[in-house]
Parts: sequence; C-alpha cells; structure tokens
Amino acid sequence: MEPDEAEQVIEDIHDGYCGNHKGGRSMESKVLRTGYFWPTLRADCLAYSSKTTPKISTCHTPYAPVYGCEALIPAEIHVTTSRCSLNTVEENQPLMQDNLTLAEELRDAAKIRIASYHQTVARSYNKNVNIRLFKEGDLVLRKVFPNTKDKNAGKLGPAWEGPYLIGSIVGQGAYRLQTLDREMIPRSWNISHLKLFHV
Repeated sequence: MEPDEAEQVIEDIHDGYCGNHKGGRSMESKVLRTGYFWPTLRADCLAYSSKTTPKISTCHTPYAPVYGCEALIPAEIHVTTSRCSLNTVEENQPLMQDNLTLAEELRDAAKIRIASYHQTVARSYNKNVNIRLFKEGDLVLRKVFPNTKDKNAGKLGPAWEGPYLIGSIVGQGAYRLQTLDREMIPRSWNISHLKLFHV
C-alpha cells in the first residue's frame, strides 16, 4: 500500500461518518479488522492520532495554532454539518483571513496554557519531594553498599551503618563524614545515601 493510500485509510477509519476520534492503538486494531495491513501501520496510526487529538497542555490540535482554525474532516463534507452548510466559499474567505490574523493570539494563549500546565505538573511532582538538609555536627547513618558490607553479614545484615558525624558540607546535597572520634572518612557522600540518626 502506498503512503498516500495508507494515510487515506487511516483518515477514513479515524474520522468515520460519526466523527468518532480514536486513539492510535484502537485505530490500529480497527484498521486490521477492516482487512488492511502495511509494515508501518502502528507508527502511522499513532502519528495520525497525535496530529488530530487536542492536547491537554494547549486544548487544541497541533493544526489549530499553525493555521488559525481546526481541520475540516472528510466526514463533515459527506454528512453535512452546520459548519459546512451555513458557510459558502465567498463568506468563508474573509473569515479564514480573520482566523489567520487571530492565529498569533491563539499561539500566545497556547504558550500560556503550556506554561501553566508545566507549573501544574512540577507542583504535582514536587509535593512528593522530601527536602532533607543536614548541618555540621548532625549524627547520620550511611547506607551499606556491597563493597562496604561485612562479608559475614549475609542477606539479613544491616542496611545502614554508623553513626557518623557530618564533618563539612561539600556542596548541595554532598557531605564529608567523620567517625565519632573525629576521624575523616574518605570521599564525600550524597544525601540520598544518608539518613538522620535518632538517639
């Protein structure tokens, strides 16, 4: 099947006469049930679906901010809708010019929505982040690694060793440790491998 024929098959099955928009995977299975197959079927269906589905971040299809309007699907030509029946070509031309003029505003609104969406996602992610900071002199435990584990500890050996003192703060989230006798431990340790020791 040629690429333009494949595009037409996907378009017809995706839109249908009811305008039922499908996701990529369900559209792929419907194409297979109708008797069509080509090697890039899955990738083509996913690509087409992503082009015609409104995005959460912008509330528009990718087509709208570029051309200033939503795409007219073939189903709307065959089954008359108000969008097609109420407009003539002569009336549509000035409206399309207005849409192109307002497309910049549509793109700006989409950028604002994307920024808002990014902030919402970041806020959702960051609410689960537990910020831990240590200061010099705090008692901490250090995670036991395979190379620092006691050979006779076995599977049920301790997961943490210590306590150690925070000797100095090397950088953001990195610390130098000391034994309780104030002897420096080689290398700095990341905060993800340390936890506060409660006496």
